[in-house]
Amino acid sequence: MSLNDYIGKTLKPWPILVDHYIQISDIHFCIEDKNHDSRKNLSLVLNKINDLYDKYILVLSGDLVIKADKAHYIELYQYIRGFTHNPIYAIPGNHDDIALMQKLATQENLFKIQDVLEIGGNDVIFLDSK
Repeated sequence: MSLNDYIGKTLKPWPILVDHYIQISDIHFCIEDKNHDSRKNLSLVLNKINDLYDKYILVLSGDLVIKADKAHYIELYQYIRGFTHNPIYAIPGNHDDIALMQKLATQENLFKIQDVLEIGGNDVIFLDSK
């Protein structure tokens, strides 16, 4: 959704009972090259997050994969699930396939695509600015 989709509308947040939310942006996850820096860097980041927090919401934003296809999104999700069982939300970027991500969120139970969350009494609104 874009900012224009929210103008004049009342949002109904979905309450979440955690105090921390972590955003990771521009992962550009690659499945063809298992040694690609995105995999190494992502594992370093996820391990650091787990060292700091037990419970959190993970928000992945923009350009999640290097190639916007089903195989890349599924492997990214499974890779991250190897590090955490906390909720994972995604905000598609300009290189992502929004329709495919929404379909996978429903059919494959992958990333949650949410417009707004209520965290600790605060609304977090996910907007696609394009």
